[in-house]
Amino acid sequence: MDSGYRSNAFVVFLTRYFWIIAIGLFLALQSVAAPDQYSVFSFVLKIPFVADNPHILRFTSIFSEFLMGTLASYFCFAAVRLLGQKVEFRPFWSTLLILLGVVSFLKPILANANAAWVVHVLKVLIIIIALCSVYKLDLAVAFSVSAFGYLVLLAPVFFVDFTPVNTSARAAEQTNVMKELKTFGVSLKRIKEYARDQRKLDGVMNRLLGEAEKGNPEAQYDLALIYLVKNPVKDESPEQNQEQAFKWLTASSNQGFTDAQIALGKLYLEGGGIPINTSEAEKLYRAVAEKGNMDAEAMMGWLYAHGLGVDWNAQEALLRYNNAAHGGSALGLWGLADLFITGNGVERNRTQGMSLYAQAAKEGCAPAMAKLGLLMLAGADNPTQSDQGIAYIHAAARAGVAEAQYLYMMIYGEGIYGELLPYTVLWWGNQLLFSARAGNADAQWYWGLICENGLLGHSEPEKAWTWISQAAYKGFPAALDSEGDYLASGLAGERNIEKALVAYQTAAQFNANAMQTLVLWYQNGIDVPRDLEKAHYYLGQLRLWATRGDAQSEYYLGNFYRNGLVVPQSYAQALMWYQEAAENGIGQSSYRIAEMYENGEGVAKDERTAFRHYRRAASLLYLPAFYNVAIRLAEGIGTAKNAQEAREWFLRIQRGAQRGTPAHQLSLARLAEKGLFVPRDEASAAARYQAAARYDVDAERALAKMYWDGRGVRKNLVLAYCYLNDAVRHGDGRAKRMADTLMKKLSLRDRAQAQKLSLTFRP
Repeated sequence: MDSGYRSNAFVVFLTRYFWIIAIGLFLALQSVAAPDQYSVFSFVLKIPFVADNPHILRFTSIFSEFLMGTLASYFCFAAVRLLGQKVEFRPFWSTLLILLGVVSFLKPILANANAAWVVHVLKVLIIIIALCSVYKLDLAVAFSVSAFGYLVLLAPVFFVDFTPVNTSARAAEQTNVMKELKTFGVSLKRIKEYARDQRKLDGVMNRLLGEAEKGNPEAQYDLALIYLVKNPVKDESPEQNQEQAFKWLTASSNQGFTDAQIALGKLYLEGGGIPINTSEAEKLYRAVAEKGNMDAEAMMGWLYAHGLGVDWNAQEALLRYNNAAHGGSALGLWGLADLFITGNGVERNRTQGMSLYAQAAKEGCAPAMAKLGLLMLAGADNPTQSDQGIAYIHAAARAGVAEAQYLYMMIYGEGIYGELLPYTVLWWGNQLLFSARAGNADAQWYWGLICENGLLGHSEPEKAWTWISQAAYKGFPAALDSEGDYLASGLAGERNIEKALVAYQTAAQFNANAMQTLVLWYQNGIDVPRDLEKAHYYLGQLRLWATRGDAQSEYYLGNFYRNGLVVPQSYAQALMWYQEAAENGIGQSSYRIAEMYENGEGVAKDERTAFRHYRRAASLLYLPAFYNVAIRLAEGIGTAKNAQEAREWFLRIQRGAQRGTPAHQLSLARLAEKGLFVPRDEASAAARYQAAARYDVDAERALAKMYWDGRGVRKNLVLAYCYLNDAVRHGDGRAKRMADTLMKKLSLRDRAQAQKLSLTFRP
């Protein structure tokens, strides 16, 4: 009897104080959530199985909204009791449960419709209706009660800052760490945690240092790895860490320690804070390959396939890759696949290449998984292939490939292949940020892109520059190229052409975009004295890489032929190179092919083919293509009209523009200029073109046309010329033709002013 009474009393206690217990549990869970998350319910993101499962995350999101609403209703009930109303909680609670549950399940639909805020409005309205209908409260009282409930519930959000804490030295110089840690008592706790971690790290390093100084090659190697990834502290600099890493890797390598030789070879090949030296990289890889290391044998194949440190020799590359593959190296299979996909020295065979990529992926080669996933998206003519491609990208992301993590975030951040999944994007963003903070150059570069595009909030070019510059210092080619762009355009502060030129020249050893920039600079005398010999040298390098199957080089060579820049104009050659690049997963190339079919450039005008290529570019996450897909679906150009799908593409554009993503700003400007999906507003269009013009030549050209015509802005032919001239600097042939035409219309005085201003003009 006593036992039953106790049991019943316990149930009564749980029922009576359920919401107090629930709130306490919620606050307790939140207190252990790391402050470098973005969601109030961020504790679920600590569980990999939960956070990496879109279906569980979707349910969690729905449940969290339901919990938020019901907790708010409890506060409302408490407010009613405080007002002296003698009411029971149970009828109020049961009424709200049903209504709030329905609204919570509407949340994903409303979020996809860019109207998540409607959820909160509906909840407040439901609470007001419940208060008025169940307890016959006055409307003003009901409104006050509902507002009180929501304010109390959301109070932690106003007092807790969930922005990430950037622990890198360069970022610490630009941001106040204490400002980023506004939580009650959490700031001191986090700082102590970092201090404890640093003391542990110092202890490990001191022990390794003792062994390394005694000549232990394994300790020297481990110590070098720590220096490669550790964040600078106190008076250290990234340069000091890189120097120490290079010193100890060299010491270990000189003793013949295989892992150190491979790591040092990678450092010489990629930069990593030391000058790139492909000859030294080749010597180290060759020495390790001669010991029978099959991964080093595969790297020798890669050097021969690209002519780095050795003369280009496709047959030797094929032999080395075959040896490595038969020796059990997944990198060997990956290299063979690359040869067949690109046609580098062998007859191109896409089927064979895809099969070899699949074998390499099965053997656990993460880069092969990422490449295979991207190629499947490039040829995704059916949903099954898209699903398989995403699955491979996901597997590569789980294996730690920064590019795959970025692609996976873009897929679910833009909602291209289904529902928008912000929790999935958030979780993978934190994985990428963790790798970036640990010193991974690839991750730093891609995190910089996320900051630039505002994928997790809002576009922040200054923060993007912080991460890109760190990756560039470590020699990551794409980051070096971006560093050149930032320095040349003044996005990083004052323009520094000398440093930009060095960045481009270093990147041009591996990066096609840097090659084409240098071709244009030296050909046209942009920011540097005109030097046709250097222009032809870099053009030759670009052509060489294109003939060896480098997709980016193929794309830029196609640009040169299409626009008649540096080479004679040839639409046939342009289309050929664009098609080669498109098959290798370059979405921008598919976009240019679509433009050629839309305009009838060298081919018969074909709107259906144009639409197919625009959709293909969008499926490969080339963001400007979203506009073309949306407008063609809305107007039935090249495809059947589909207003619903067109609106879905528009909502993706609108969400991106609200984040400040340059490409989406451009698309929304075009829609505002046209008056499609949004009211026609040329002033608004001009403002958005202006926001995107710093990053995009299409935006510069469109804004120049508006200044030329005086639409949305005051007519200014000099400014129009300046925008066109800057677009020409980035290889835009149409801008060049427009600039030449405009120059003829200018008066002598305006012509002189335009030429003078264009020398220093930047958007």
